[in-house]
Amino acid sequence: MIDSPKKLLPIGSVIRMRGADSDHKILIINRVVLGKWNGENGYFEYCGCPHIVGAVDGQKFYFNSEQIEEICFQGYVDNDEVEYQLRYQAFVENNVLKKLDFKESK
Repeated sequence: MIDSPKKLLPIGSVIRMRGADSDHKILIINRVVLGKWNGENGYFEYCGCPHIVGAVDGQKFYFNSEQIEEICFQGYVDNDEVEYQLRYQAFVENNVLKKLDFKESK
């Protein structure tokens, strides 16, 4: 399990979710996804799609660091990514939005 609440994996990273089949990998395509779950505004750290085939038929997965079991590949990091990570750290420290979790369904 990956517990790194103040640092995100880069876009393009490939992960395996906790409890998922080892052949089922997810490609990270978006980060800090704002939304509403069970009537509450907040965000998920990541949005991903099936590795290899992509977001076919709009198939996407929303998840957080706690659901990541394994990092299979880490995406590209440059100075822009480093700057984004600094902005994300400030977002986490100053944000009033809650990190959403599908496990908290009502």
